[in-house]
Amino acid sequence: MLNDRYDESLIILRRRFCWSYTDIFYHKQVVIQSANITSVSKEMKQKLLTESRNLGDQLLYEKMREKWLKSPEIRQDDFQNEVSKFNFKF
Repeated sequence: MLNDRYDESLIILRRRFCWSYTDIFYHKQVVIQSANITSVSKEMKQKLLTESRNLGDQLLYEKMREKWLKSPEIRQDDFQNEVSKFNFKF
C-alpha cells in the first residue's frame, strides 16, 4: 500500500481479498491546517534524500513502489475506471 496512491491501493486490496466497497470506504480529514504548511525547497528535498538516516526509507519506498506497479490489478482494463468512480467527490 502506497500513501501517495492510497485510493488505488484500496482498490487493489478490495479486488485481491474480495472485499466490498463498504470495507474500504473512508472519510478524508484534513489534519494539518494549510496555514502551517510550508513548501520544501529543491535543496531541502535533495538533502533529505541524501542523508543516510533517510536512505533506508527511500530504498524501501522505491522497492515497494516497483512492486506496486507490477500488481496485476492495475493492468486490468477497468482498474482506472473503478478508481475514478471510487474517487467521486460529492
